[in-house]
Amino acid sequence: MSLPPYLQPPAIPNASAFTRWGDHNHLAAVLDMATKVTFLTGAGLSAPSGIPTYRGTDGKWLTQDPITFGEFVRSEDKRLEQWRRTLKDYDSFGGAQPNKGHLAMAELARFKDVTVITQNVDGLHGETRPALPEGRLIELHGNGKRICCLGCGAKFPFDRPMVAASVEAGRTPECPKCDGDLMPDIVLFGANLDIDDISRARAAAEDCTVFVAVGTSLAVHPAADLVRTAVENGAVLVISVDTVTPYHHLAHLLLAGDATEHLANAFGLLSIS
Repeated sequence: MSLPPYLQPPAIPNASAFTRWGDHNHLAAVLDMATKVTFLTGAGLSAPSGIPTYRGTDGKWLTQDPITFGEFVRSEDKRLEQWRRTLKDYDSFGGAQPNKGHLAMAELARFKDVTVITQNVDGLHGETRPALPEGRLIELHGNGKRICCLGCGAKFPFDRPMVAASVEAGRTPECPKCDGDLMPDIVLFGANLDIDDISRARAAAEDCTVFVAVGTSLAVHPAADLVRTAVENGAVLVISVDTVTPYHHLAHLLLAGDATEHLANAFGLLSIS
C-alpha cells in the first residue's frame, strides 16, 4: 500500500524500502539492521494488559479535569482528590502484568543496544523478565507504583493500605522519614519533567539508528519532540499506533493494528532470536 502525498516520509538514503505501510515482517527487517534502537511507548502498549488509555474514547481526559502540581502543593482538598484518583488508578493497573510487547523489547535488549523511553506510569517496563539493562529505562512521567516526598525527596513503593487510611481520615499521607507531604511519583500537569530523564531521552533519540514509537498519539510534549530529534539525526522512524499522529509524514514504516503483536512477531523473525 502506497502512502498518500501528505504522509510521504522524508528522503533518507537507504531507507526507501521502509517508506510505506507495513507489518511485522517489515519491522523485523528494520530491527535486524539496527545497531541502536530507541523505543518511545505510550498507553496503547499497555492497553492489552488491561489498562485504560488516557486519551481513548473513554479516557480520563474526557471525564475529569486534571489537578495541577501547583494545586496539589497549595490545597489540601486538591491533594486528597488527587490521592483518591491515584488509588483508583493504582487499582486499575496495580495487578497488571507486562504483555508480549513489553517482553519483546526486553528480549531485544539482550542482543541489541536498546533504550526504552515511556510516557506510561504503570511501571510495567520495569517488571519484565528478563529485565531491561540498568539505566536503559526512562520513565518520563514517573511511576504510579511509587510515592515520593515533597519535603525530603525520598521515594517509596506504593503502600495502598497506608494511603487509603490517610485519605479516609481526611489527611494527606505523610513521609515516614520527615513527616512531609507525600505525592504519587508521577508528573502532574504543570510540573517539570526530571532534567536528567529528559536529557537522557534526548541523547537516546540523537544516538539511535532506529526510533520506534509504539502506542502513542505523539500529542504530548516534550516526549513527542524526540521523534523529530531522532529523524534529524538520521534514524529510521517506525510508528505503530491506531491513529494518525502529527509525525506520520516523517515515518519510514507505519504499522496499524495491535502493536504488541507486531513487536512479538517481529522479534520471532529476527536473526538473533
